[in-house]
Amino acid sequence: MTIILGILCLGVLIFIHEAGHFGAARLAGVTVESFSLGMGPVLAHRTWRGTDYRISLLPLGGYCGMKGEKDSPDDARGDADSFYGVHPLRRAAIACAGPLANLMFAVIAFILIALIGYVYYSADTRVILADELYPNMPSAAREAGLRTGDRILTVHGVATETFSDISREVAPRPGEKLHILVDREGRRLDYTVVPGFDPETLAGKIGVVNWVEPVVAEVQPGSPAEKAGFKPDDLILAVDGMPVRNTVDLQKNMADKTAAVISFRRGPHEPETARVVFDSPEQRLGLGFTVPRHQSPPYTAAQALKRGVSETWQVIL
Repeated sequence: MTIILGILCLGVLIFIHEAGHFGAARLAGVTVESFSLGMGPVLAHRTWRGTDYRISLLPLGGYCGMKGEKDSPDDARGDADSFYGVHPLRRAAIACAGPLANLMFAVIAFILIALIGYVYYSADTRVILADELYPNMPSAAREAGLRTGDRILTVHGVATETFSDISREVAPRPGEKLHILVDREGRRLDYTVVPGFDPETLAGKIGVVNWVEPVVAEVQPGSPAEKAGFKPDDLILAVDGMPVRNTVDLQKNMADKTAAVISFRRGPHEPETARVVFDSPEQRLGLGFTVPRHQSPPYTAAQALKRGVSETWQVIL
């Protein structure tokens, strides 16, 4: 189902892209000979105002066939209504209209989402230094003085309520000096952090991961955890006597083990233990954990417009 939905979404994006070319071509005076919803064999078609509108078999977007676009410039230059017969600036506008249509679609989609409101899942702003989980990963947060367990209150003066808010403020500012206010056991401390950047996305990062409480949300059928008797809402306390404060602690304490004794609490009862046995060190425990659910309130029209533009810009970055 995921693959099918992915293909359909890709098809919609391609169709919008081609529709942008279509609209610009018509405005520029270029004859559009064919415009298809879908690709491949034509299932149905109708000619209207000089354009053959088609519905094709494969739902993979569509295409816009302009007069003379496949000819050489010399062959097509004599026809005023062909692609190469119009002014070069008009041709450039036609070429740019496809990506521009996709850009405008993204802005409109984000505006509608903001107007309606949406549900999302994100951990709170309590953080874990990333080099505790990935020893070779640099952590600008550690270099600045932050510690695991700190709760980030603001980034560059912007209040943060979820871990997603932290990422949103840090990602577009690699190399900048950011003032980060944290809560550490009731004390408010201010740090200056200079984000590094992800070499793949060029987004800023400060070397922290989200703190997720080790409360079981789901147990994978047939997994070592299910065989050991774990159930949703169990709170993991320790692995072989090593305390577990969050899911990163659990991951570190379970690394390369073929068996382990896990302490946990089920509801109001006293802590108990379960022995987990793995078929190989690579086998996963089979537990999923609860990430808080958040409901975004509907935005006003002005707020939604601003949100649509800013979210689109974040995606482009």
